[in-house]
Amino acid sequence: MIIKNLKTNRMTTPIGFDFGKPRLSWIAECDGAKKQEAAQIQVALDSKFSHIVFDTGISNEIDSIGLN
Repeated sequence: MIIKNLKTNRMTTPIGFDFGKPRLSWIAECDGAKKQEAAQIQVALDSKFSHIVFDTGISNEIDSIGLN
């Protein structure tokens, strides 16, 4: 699965904004007929994700525009 067009509150680069509880959206692409059933978003200060600063947890309540 390839994730494209990541956005936060409809913005592609929301640097410097404090949204409180952000609204996240994306487009998931894959070969064959598949359906995304759950999602988890994590934001970290480093590429190894040893300093996670935001975590939605796993959610099955997603819609076509992402995770609320």
